[in-house]
Amino acid sequence: MSTNQKPKNELPTDWDYSELGDYWDVIDCKHITAKFILDGYPVASIAEVQSKFVDLTNAKQTTEDFYLQLCEGNRKPKPGDLIISRNATIGSVAQVSNTHPKFAMGQDVCLLRRRNEIYSPESLQQTLQSEAIGRQISDAMVGSTFKRIPD
Repeated sequence: MSTNQKPKNELPTDWDYSELGDYWDVIDCKHITAKFILDGYPVASIAEVQSKFVDLTNAKQTTEDFYLQLCEGNRKPKPGDLIISRNATIGSVAQVSNTHPKFAMGQDVCLLRRRNEIYSPESLQQTLQSEAIGRQISDAMVGSTFKRIPD
């Protein structure tokens, strides 16, 4: 929807509206299955985005080669990014902090990266976790085996 189109739900005529992609880049995961090892680079998937910040405590680990592949295409998480689940537990979102070690996004998540430093990850996270957005996400989900947000 462009900024001059009216959204499906009625908003006051004096409000401006736009899409998330106007202010944040939405970067999907690499869609490859990494090889997991006992000690390597953490991989954040749905389980790691259930708190305010990405929790890598129990994250699976991968090799340097797979880490580099998973980070291709500007997919390397950095402070200020948000990681959101897009399959199964849809809408869980966590921030990447400046204390995180190097890690990669696994499958079933997307990275949200602000286009300008003035955009607040905290505000977007709270908005995405709101009841109103939760209803919109729920309405958009598809799938019979497990729910997901369509491409």
